[in-house]
Amino acid sequence: MKFTVTGHARKRCARRGIDLQWISEAIQNPRETFPDLVDPDATSSALRRSAARISNTQGCGE
Repeated sequence: MKFTVTGHARKRCARRGIDLQWISEAIQNPRETFPDLVDPDATSSALRRSAARISNTQGCGE
C-alpha cells in the first residue's frame, strides 16, 4: 500500500523517535483500529494500544 507522509508528520516522527517503517506496518497490518477522534471519515490504526495513532484516510494510500 502506498501512502504519503507530510513534512510535518516526518518532523513529528523524528522528534518522537518513530521509525517510518512502524507507520507503514501500522497502516498495513494494524492490531487495533478505531474511529478517528477528529475526522469522522478517517480510521486510526495502531500496532499496540500505547502506539501513536495513525490516520489512514481515503486518498492517502492505494
